This record gives sequence, C-alpha cells and structure tokens, in this order.
Amino acid sequence: MARQDTLFFLLIVIIFAVQACQPQQSETCTADGCANIDKSCALDPPPMANYVLLADGTAIRDALGRRVLLRGVNASGRAKMPPFAPFEFDANSYDAALAAYLDRAQAWGIDVIRAPFTWEAVEPSRGTDSTDYLARYDALIDAAWARRIWTVIDFHQDVYTRAFCGDGFPIWTLPPVDADGKPWPAPHDDCPGWYQQYFDTTSPAAAAFDRFWGSEGTVRQDYRALWTRMATRYIDRPGVIAFEIINEPMAGSAQMGAWEANTLSPFYTEMTGLLQSIAPTMLVAIDTSPLDGMTFSTNLAKPALSGVVFAPHWYDPAVYTSGAFDLAAPATAVAAWKTVGDAWNVPTWIGETGYPHDRDQAAQAASALYDALDANGVHATWWDYSVAKTSWNSETLSLVDGDGNEFAAIVDAVARPYPRAIAGDDATWSWSLVSRQFKLTWSATTGGQSEISLPTRAFPRGWTVQVTGDACASPAYGQRGLFVRAGGAGTVNVVVTAK
Repeated sequence: MARQDTLFFLLIVIIFAVQACQPQQSETCTADGCANIDKSCALDPPPMANYVLLADGTAIRDALGRRVLLRGVNASGRAKMPPFAPFEFDANSYDAALAAYLDRAQAWGIDVIRAPFTWEAVEPSRGTDSTDYLARYDALIDAAWARRIWTVIDFHQDVYTRAFCGDGFPIWTLPPVDADGKPWPAPHDDCPGWYQQYFDTTSPAAAAFDRFWGSEGTVRQDYRALWTRMATRYIDRPGVIAFEIINEPMAGSAQMGAWEANTLSPFYTEMTGLLQSIAPTMLVAIDTSPLDGMTFSTNLAKPALSGVVFAPHWYDPAVYTSGAFDLAAPATAVAAWKTVGDAWNVPTWIGETGYPHDRDQAAQAASALYDALDANGVHATWWDYSVAKTSWNSETLSLVDGDGNEFAAIVDAVARPYPRAIAGDDATWSWSLVSRQFKLTWSATTGGQSEISLPTRAFPRGWTVQVTGDACASPAYGQRGLFVRAGGAGTVNVVVTAK
C-alpha cells in the first residue's frame, strides 16, 4: 500500500506540473476593467541591453531584433512660440503641467513624441544658449521616457522665422534690415494665412532661405554648430532615438525639382554625416519640402548613408482649400510615401499628418488615415497635441482644447490599438471602431515576446483575448496592453475584443 500511495502522489505531482506549464484561461482585473485571456501565462517585460532603435532595411528594430512600430504625436504647435512648450505653465507649474500632458499621451497608448525645438528658443542671441529652455526640453524627454515614450528631436521651422509669421530661425540670422532698409517686423504668431509664403518665391522667407542655401553669411556654419551642440547633448539621453535635420525646408526662389535634387539632397547627406559622426547609432530623419507633403511625391535622392528614416509629411490640400474631404485620399497618399521609402530601402515615418478638428468629417477622415497607416505598416505622429489657450496662427489641429478637453471623435481615431513590437515577420493588423475589435497576425520567432498597445479608451470596460498558434498572452504590466510569447516558430493570431 505504501508503494501505491507513493506512485499515486507522484502522478498527482506530474499532473499539476504539466498543467502549470500550459497556458490557462484567466481574468485579470484593474480599475479600467477586466481582461479575459483564453491562453494565459505570466510574462514580464523582456530584458533589454538598451533601448536604441536601428534601421534595418524598411524596418525599425529594437535591441531584441523585434520590429517596432512608432505611433505618436507632435508636441508641438504651442512649442513654436514663447515660452516654447507644448502646454501652458507658469513659474511654479511646469513639472505638474508636464506630468499631466504626458500622462494623457501615455493613456492614448502612444510610444513616441516628435518634440520640436526652435533655434530661436535654444540660441536667442548668437553664441548664448538658453539654459532655462534646454532644461525644460531635457525634462520633457526624461518624463516621456519615464513613461516608455521615445523622443524624436526635431529642428523645427516654418517660413523661416516668427518675424515672417512662422517660427524657427532666430532673427539674428537675418541681415540687420530688409531689402528696403527697414527693420524686420516684430515676431508674431497670429497669421492664419502664414503658409501662403510657401508659394511666393519673392517673399522675405524665400530670400532668407536663398541666403541659407547659398554661401552668403555664416548662417549655415552657425546651424551646423547648433546641431553639433544638440547632438552632443542628446547622444546618450535615454529615450532619444532620432534627430530630424530640418522641418519642411523651403526652396527659396529656386525651381523646386532642381533644388531638391541638387541642393537639398547634398545638404541632407552632409548633415547626416555630421550627426552620425557624433552619434553613430542615432536614426536621422529626412523631411521633404512642404509642397511635397501635399502631393506625396519628391525629387529627393536617398543619402548614401545608413541609419536614415524617410520622414515626409502629408496633409490633404483639399481640406484647406475647398473644405472637401476625400476619404479615399489617405490610402493613396500613405501608399505613395511608402513606395518612396521602400525604393530607398529605409523605414517610412510620416512625421506630420492630421485634420482640423473643427471640420465636418474630420473624425471619419482621421479614421481612414489610420486605417491606411495600419494597412501599409507605416510609422506616424499626429500634428498636433498642444494644451494652449492661444493656438499658433489659429491652427485647429490639436487633439485637445486650451483647457485640455479632448476632441473625442478625433482622439478615438488616433488612440487605437497597434503592435508596439513584433518578434517575427509579416505582421498584419486591423482595428474596427464599430465592433471595437483588434486583429493581429504574424509569423512568430521561437521564444519571441511581442507587445501590443491597447489604449484604455478603445476598451473602456476591458477586453477578451483569443490567441491561436503556439503562443500565450499576459497583460502588459505598467502599461495598457498585452505581452504575447511564442513557444515556437509559426503563425500566431491574436484577436482582442472590447467587453
């Protein structure tokens, strides 16, 4: 009898051990609701040697070799004018305002911010950088990374300077007086028609860019010196993944196609070389002209260097002229830009895109835009996310109003599920706002752990998860999402449905 008891005990132990190794259905509840997972297992974030991201052909990969998708916001229009931050604050409220700003972004499920800096803010007088501004910019990057949100450092300008109703270059980079011998206008940020200068080759902004691209004066040397300081400052800053050389460069009075091929392309090669000589592992983002951002075509040539990300913009011009919405336009534009990135064999990241929140059909158009981004696997950051009583040049593109109230229908389109990191290849996914169901399929790597972002607003009462294939899933601790680990190579399917 003693021997039989022993055998029976061993059998029970073996049964429990086998069950412990198998994925089990579980329910995990938080203040946001409950998650039912049909093949559940306990998973922690995978250990990472570093959080540097690298370009690998058309993919962006992390230190584990996983394919990362960048989805985020620009931090943004309010940052173009004093005090050069994406939200309102006073002398004693910056830290609290920053925390509230980024907590909301984290709740949206984003993993990257494009953080514009203007030369005027960094170096208001030649040779003297603003320690106060740079300290606030540092704090933005650090607070974002504390929430596991990456940062792209963006040299931002529009029509050269605030003296021309734009932003970016400090006024000290201009000649002492204009062509008529008069002082330059005082900086101002209340010009709804500011963008018309893109089409005017005789404007002061065009003349300023002619000087920048040419050999007159020292502006290019000062610009290189600025970037040298910024690259040196942020080369080892946790969370910083890319430098964007210049936002929406203008051709000045030159013919667009020839300028892109003969001036802008060599400039990008020069600057990419400079930045990568300082920060060899940093991605370098290359933008097109603002006119290209409406026609989704360019004469740019790929710099003959690695680590480049093709970073064009896209805005539907019809929305700003006739007010018409073509819900098929995003699919055409996103696919066209991806074709360019694929031809260059580099990742495609649409650094700016968006719709005015005060226009009819804006929410439908935003949803169509993100459907197109998902279908093409393209990275993107929405323009913009500003918490400001006064909007820059009367723009109506922010996801929230001056009091921080969300434009809910637009945010619903932007704050949607997506795969943050995929351990494997051939990922395809889709999200339905109607059924509130997210579907993801990929060819998994044995033992690889993937991460899925599941924003709270997309699943306000929680979610159920179905996993098929040799894999199991777990709630992503510390963020709203899901970890999925593959036991072996093969196809994995995950379906997440709102309760």
